[in-house]
Amino acid sequence: MVQNRPQSCYPGSATRSPSQRNRGLSLVETLVVIAIIGLLIAIILPAVQAARESARRMRCANNLKQIGIALQNYTGMHRALPKGSNNYGYSLHVMLLPELEQSVIYNSINFSVNAPIINLSLPPNSTAAVIAIPVFLCPSDEISVFRQFGLTSYAGNGGCEGLLPGAEGVFSESLAPVGYESILDGTSQTAAVAEWVSGTGQTLNPPEDNATYSLSFGSAVPNFDTFSGACASIQPSTSKIVAAKRCRWICGGFGDTLLNFAMLPREHNCLNQGNMNSGLFPANSRHPSGVNVLFVDGHVTFMRDSVNLAAWRALGTRAGAEVIQDPVY
Repeated sequence: MVQNRPQSCYPGSATRSPSQRNRGLSLVETLVVIAIIGLLIAIILPAVQAARESARRMRCANNLKQIGIALQNYTGMHRALPKGSNNYGYSLHVMLLPELEQSVIYNSINFSVNAPIINLSLPPNSTAAVIAIPVFLCPSDEISVFRQFGLTSYAGNGGCEGLLPGAEGVFSESLAPVGYESILDGTSQTAAVAEWVSGTGQTLNPPEDNATYSLSFGSAVPNFDTFSGACASIQPSTSKIVAAKRCRWICGGFGDTLLNFAMLPREHNCLNQGNMNSGLFPANSRHPSGVNVLFVDGHVTFMRDSVNLAAWRALGTRAGAEVIQDPVY
């Protein structure tokens, strides 16, 4: 006589082999999975960040191309490039506003009074001065909440030597506006606008890469190479920082909307006893390895930090008769 075997409470479980039974992950298996996920993140995240920075750099270059078109339109109308600072202290950026579809802001500015330099609480022009204009800002640059003024990530070529502001470049504070006929080196071999970092404008420790340092060479203007060499070799931790690089798009002049090509990209900003006109304000950016540069003919090139100094300085002169070879790019 065959006896009935007791049935399990769970149908079908009596017929499963031990290898078919459900079980959870062991601790070792869990750790292996976590390690694999962490490794994948470590591999993918830098690639994602690099792709985002590449996109930001392209947007930055596009901003410069728009500024280049605006410069060509302005020059076609006025037969010369705008001055780096007009008689009332307004910048080349201001002069380009109508060509950048910013006529409303341009028309709101009262050009019969000096550009607002310190006090924004007094009209006129205080409303325009605080506006952040997207085409003047590189996506990789800091958009500071500590600055009262609207800032710019792009500055005009004020020349090569900081001690001769505007004498060799294409934008001047003191000379007459420069026309294409004065650019004897060629419009494709002469820089018009380059990037720099606006930063927060605060004195931080360690200092920001837009910090400006004060050097003391006495009342006499120092030898150019001596001055630039001393600036390049500054030790930020032991040097005096002055709040000089202001990057205000509405204001003309060095430290606001003009830079010079005396120093390689990412070198220090320096003044001689606080003198802005003898300052050294190099190009700079938050892009890895270099800066975007707009040339007078309208093309934009990404210049490496490792560019030869003599070749870099040659880009800052409009009539220096230097020979620039292709490897500079």
